[in-house]
Amino acid sequence: MRSQMDNDAVLIYSRVMRTETAESATDPYRAIVVSTPGELATEIVAGRNLLAAVIQTEDLPADLEQLLRSIRRHFPILPVLFVTDSDLPAEIDGQYSHISGSLGSEELSETLRSRLSELATRDRRRYNRYDWPLKGSILASGSPGTGDSVGSGGTRAPAGTADDDASQFRIRSLSAGGAFLEQRDGMPTPGTDITLRVCFQDSSFTSECHVLERRMASSNLPPGQGVQFTSLSDRGREIIDRIVSDALMTILFDPNAEPDVPSLGDDDLEMSLTPEFTLD
Repeated sequence: MRSQMDNDAVLIYSRVMRTETAESATDPYRAIVVSTPGELATEIVAGRNLLAAVIQTEDLPADLEQLLRSIRRHFPILPVLFVTDSDLPAEIDGQYSHISGSLGSEELSETLRSRLSELATRDRRRYNRYDWPLKGSILASGSPGTGDSVGSGGTRAPAGTADDDASQFRIRSLSAGGAFLEQRDGMPTPGTDITLRVCFQDSSFTSECHVLERRMASSNLPPGQGVQFTSLSDRGREIIDRIVSDALMTILFDPNAEPDVPSLGDDDLEMSLTPEFTLD
């Protein structure tokens, strides 16, 4: 348990306020202190072991408010603790924890320590994800770029060829760990294994996948089901994670932006190190 705590971090943002009290409350977690919205966004996108973010602010300037709305949308399970006496917009106040900024140092430290302790066992995502609508297809075993292996404990789901309409799917919420298949007729059976090709602008990648349980529509996604990538190389996961992180940095600073569908290009030498990627 201690080793996990040593890896976890608490991100503390303050533009002008002193952060010593908040930093003392983070022990035994690492404290990462930032003072600009840009640094805050960068650390959230880069962070893989963030327990929570603590926002100390006397007011809520427009740039920070916009960033926090974007964080709420794209990092919905990241806990954010506000330390402020200012009134917060209803959308933010209703989603994030609010701690009075007028508490004395000892009481504030104890309150933060208690809140962080409650969060220690929460679920955390291993990889960032971004919701482009992408095109994808389930490939038959033995199709170009696929293998014949079946994931542990799974069975192979039937599939068509890459050009077969019955095999085409809309891919949502891509991460280096998996993706989400938008619901349509002919969904794969949960618990089976498939070979999935995901298409970018000028390239695609292929991975063996394990099919998860079907899900009803949520606030962010339509009905469908997730798949876990089971055969991507470490380098392949790094490339996808970089692509997703670049899109998140764009959207966090401009919520109206629509990051382009990824395009790797002929000069992306990283592709030569990842056999799962091909130029189309």
